[in-house]
Amino acid sequence: MNRFYSNAVNGFKKVSHVIFDVDGLLIDTENLYTQAIQNILDNYGKTFTWELKVQTMGLVGKDAAKKMIDLFDLPISHEEYYKQLTEQYQIMFQNCELMPEIMENSIR
Repeated sequence: MNRFYSNAVNGFKKVSHVIFDVDGLLIDTENLYTQAIQNILDNYGKTFTWELKVQTMGLVGKDAAKKMIDLFDLPISHEEYYKQLTEQYQIMFQNCELMPEIMENSIR
C-alpha cells in the first residue's frame, strides 16, 4: 500500500451508519429520475409525458430500458440507453439537495 493511500484512509473516521433513500424521503429522487430520462429523450426529440411514465413505473434495469426503447422508438439498443441513463444519474445526483422538510428539521 502506498504511503499517500495509507495516510488518506487513516485520516477518515470509521463509518458507523449508512442511510439508503430509495423512496424519495430524504431527496427528491423522483424528479431526478424523470429529468435524467428526459435529458436522454431530448436527444431524439421525444417528451417523457405522465401517460408514458405510468407505463414504465415499476420496471427496472433491462426491462425498463427495453420498454423505453419500444415506447419511444429510439434508434439505440437497450444497453446503450441504460448506459446513457447511468451517466445521467451520476451527473444529476452529484448536486442533489435534501427535501425541504429534512432541512427544516435540521436532520443532516
